[in-house]
Amino acid sequence: MMSSMGKTDAKYQSMFKKFDKDGSGFIDNADVKKLVHGAISDDKIEKIMGYADKSKDGKLDYNEFKSIMKKIEMAQKFLGSKGKK
Repeated sequence: MMSSMGKTDAKYQSMFKKFDKDGSGFIDNADVKKLVHGAISDDKIEKIMGYADKSKDGKLDYNEFKSIMKKIEMAQKFLGSKGKK
């Protein structure tokens, strides 16, 4: 039986592969733009990528991706629970 941590990692790995269209092991702005098809502005993509890119090499590796996704999920949980009092 897979632990919840294992399920979470599997989820992030699956998501990462969807963004990493060329299979390079990295996600760059072009990969994100291809996946979101204009749903997010180029400016916002660059800001998110700049924030998440801790190594400042212009691309996200799996660990950088996982870190930003965890932060996004925490924010969504926090904001979603604020109105439920």
